[in-house]
Amino acid sequence: RSRIYGSDGRVLLTLPAFYLVVEFFYPKIFCDTQGAMLYRWKNLIQICEITGVWGLTFLVIWFNSAVARCLEGVLASERKVIKSAVVHFVVIIAVLAAGHLWGGRRIVALQAEMARAPRTLKTKVIQANIGDADKLASEQGYPKALKQVMNTYADMSRAAVKPGAPGGKPDLLLWPETSYPLLYTHFMNSVANERGEAKDEWLMKLVEELGVPLYFGGYSSVGKQDFNSAWLVSSRGEPAGLYQKHILLAFGETVPLGPLAPLVHAAFPAMGNFGRGPGPANLAFRGLRLGPLICYETLDPLYTRRTANLGADLFINLTNDSWFGPTSEPRSHLILSVFRTIESRRPLLRSTNTGITSYVDITGQVHRPTALFETAIYRADIPITGRSETVFLRFGPWLILLCGSFCL
Repeated sequence: RSRIYGSDGRVLLTLPAFYLVVEFFYPKIFCDTQGAMLYRWKNLIQICEITGVWGLTFLVIWFNSAVARCLEGVLASERKVIKSAVVHFVVIIAVLAAGHLWGGRRIVALQAEMARAPRTLKTKVIQANIGDADKLASEQGYPKALKQVMNTYADMSRAAVKPGAPGGKPDLLLWPETSYPLLYTHFMNSVANERGEAKDEWLMKLVEELGVPLYFGGYSSVGKQDFNSAWLVSSRGEPAGLYQKHILLAFGETVPLGPLAPLVHAAFPAMGNFGRGPGPANLAFRGLRLGPLICYETLDPLYTRRTANLGADLFINLTNDSWFGPTSEPRSHLILSVFRTIESRRPLLRSTNTGITSYVDITGQVHRPTALFETAIYRADIPITGRSETVFLRFGPWLILLCGSFCL
């Protein structure tokens, strides 16, 4: 056998393979991985369209395993071990160099593809910067807070579409996750509207006044069960699509304790108890298919893969990271989302309450991200390049299966 596949070489390959398999099945609230640390290496991360983000993780663990093995050989004065580690270093450097060169050419090709895109979707996003206290109060129905939140979105939306506004009138206007603090039923629940739990007439009149389709986060209900939802409403105020969040945040939106969940929720009623939506979906919009994602659904590569394979032309992520305050979480959320655009070669538009609102193109480039905790009317003209099929979209986590087989 060759040196790299000798007994020592096999160990150095088994470590990253085993790590990848364990990490894939290890339960986590946020779908992060070691490979995400390479997000600044724009050329190299293009390999994600082939391997998924796990390919980067494999390289990170492989490199560190070789470093550890080399140091072990030096300390033990074992030349055979040192030589084996050096061989791995040479191979790793060759792989990194090849990935860098290929990724650079891929970026150039994709930029040319975007430049000649047959269609551009003009969008504007309202980042209203609603504080946690006002948001919670408005959702509880306190009149002053409710009026403030609704008027803020209404006034900023009017400013976004008025004659002479920068960028002109958009094709689509967006509000972030749960921006509309009430149920939206489109007059299908007269009781909720009479009680003030829904104000469908207000929203419909606003959209008609704006004359632009609105995609917004709010709440829907089926019976007594509420859902964290995204609504698409036409410029005439008619409902054109509904998506209900499927991947719920543990202890924030659901209690993941099986038969104990009702008891825990009864003891701690502040915990969310939302219904789980049916799963990945596309919403039709003017000949396009929008891929809806709410909050951290955009972090799950398998979920976004299913959304893309349904025919999505682009992803739209509505989120609200205000709960985390001025921490690294909003930036981490954005960084981890970048890999979804590369894996699928679908653009991503992020609509956030307090930041970071942004557009990520099909190369993973983030365009003009907004500042945290500031109001903003964000404009993005998104080239629609078509529904590309990548190796990742077709074969999914093939690298995980290969690593699992190798470990066996």
